[in-house]
Amino acid sequence: MKSNTSYVSSAINEGFGQNFASLVNDYRVKHACRIMNDPASYNYTLDYIASTCGFRNRNTFTQNFKRYTGLLPSQYIKMVKAGSEN
Repeated sequence: MKSNTSYVSSAINEGFGQNFASLVNDYRVKHACRIMNDPASYNYTLDYIASTCGFRNRNTFTQNFKRYTGLLPSQYIKMVKAGSEN
């Protein structure tokens, strides 16, 4: 971006109310939710979803997912599947 790192960090903190890492992880979790809501993904493993969304491992994915949604990924998947059966 050819900009001052401190300026960009400050702009993110002020504009989004969170630091850069949290912002990126929130977008990753949103992407994971989109994947999990797609019936074609019902057989995907959590490791695969985590990797696809840019998380280094399933533990980091699970921690961030729970922080953002309040649910474990497995709970979210059960909820989505239950909703699709109705």
